[in-house]
Amino acid sequence: METDRIGQVLGMWRLDKPIGRGGMGDVYLAHRIDGVVEQQAAVKVLHSTTSVGLPDEAATLRSIGHPNIVRYLDSALTADGHRYLVMEYIEGKSITEHADQKGLSILDRLRLFLQACDAVASAHQYLILHLDLKPTNVLVGRDNAVKVVDFGIARRLDGGDETEALDAWSGPYASPEQILPSSRLGFATDIYGLGATLYELLCGHEPFNPFLVTSELERQIAEEMPRPPSDAINQSRLHVIEPDKYVRVEPEGLARMRGGCGLPEVRTLLAGNLDRICLFALRKEPARRYKSVDQFRSDIASVLKRLPPEFAHSSGPGYLAWRTAQRKPLAVAAVVFSIAASYSGHLVYESQSASRHASLETKLRVDRVTESTLKELTDDLRPKLALDPRLRGSLEVLDAQCKAAALKPERSAAEEVRRKGDSIMHRLRRIIPGDALSHVQ
Repeated sequence: METDRIGQVLGMWRLDKPIGRGGMGDVYLAHRIDGVVEQQAAVKVLHSTTSVGLPDEAATLRSIGHPNIVRYLDSALTADGHRYLVMEYIEGKSITEHADQKGLSILDRLRLFLQACDAVASAHQYLILHLDLKPTNVLVGRDNAVKVVDFGIARRLDGGDETEALDAWSGPYASPEQILPSSRLGFATDIYGLGATLYELLCGHEPFNPFLVTSELERQIAEEMPRPPSDAINQSRLHVIEPDKYVRVEPEGLARMRGGCGLPEVRTLLAGNLDRICLFALRKEPARRYKSVDQFRSDIASVLKRLPPEFAHSSGPGYLAWRTAQRKPLAVAAVVFSIAASYSGHLVYESQSASRHASLETKLRVDRVTESTLKELTDDLRPKLALDPRLRGSLEVLDAQCKAAALKPERSAAEEVRRKGDSIMHRLRRIIPGDALSHVQ
């Protein structure tokens, strides 16, 4: 950071001290010197002397004007040709640091997070993407109001729903499309950034380990799903208190920061709905995340009302197999086979324990479970598996079973599920390469 600018006068502002450094410029605390009012401000002086090809942060902030977004005050050029931007000074901390120091409960953290959602939703209404959402860019002031800051790489969508990827790096908060070549960025990119911020706010960990070398961190972001927050909180965390100085916080300490709760209680609060919401926002494929920040916000509000989320769907067997198909297509055949075999065995057990006089009712129940299971598999897996001729037959088998169940005459429940299970297993063994089934009993 340039320290020789301390004391410089830019317009009506005198630079007092450096308070931050970003990829686009240095930020200084400044005070107003025209004598009209006493006022402090944050002044960002850009590194570059040219604005060609750079986002216009001043124009972005001028166009939004939301109470949860940092307020624009002024902008001009320094004497040596650097553009500077004057913004309101937020005397506060990152949303995660604020919540930890205040010992906020899980529910209070969710209420705080809703303010960040409101800010980003407002930006999206103006077709503006922030593209660098992370805890340090979501500040909480002394009045407990959230302010989203640093629109330095923000982009406005002109004539479409996506824009080109930027050469910017947000570490463990970056979305897969921000690091993969030839990707496009859209509203879903900011939804991922909000999801990463919520993840850390809830469990005290980044979605991915920030201490990994860049290449490994990028690989994990592109290929691996984060652990559910209820599981991640079981790990200790290295907390940076200043450059090159860390303190280790154990899981029990992380739990106590969340309303003074014990670790088992926090895990219970996170497991289920909040795990599902976080992982839904952090899905690898932009099209499979929340469609809008309003949907994300609505699911958080539902949890606060003790209701299940409306939009976040569980990352069940179908989604996990679909993700596996992107990297290991042959392994998906084993997934299909294993699920089919497991359900068949379970249904046989259920049917044998049912009363003989209720065989028709049992059969209907079996059919409903089998049909919904096979439908979930085919709907989730077909888009990827259809591209691989070695696996296409697996879906054809499952489709055939659904059709056969509707066409064939009624049988006893036990006979029907045995027939379905045997047929699936026999035909899958003929279709799927043998090495892919070597671990399936």
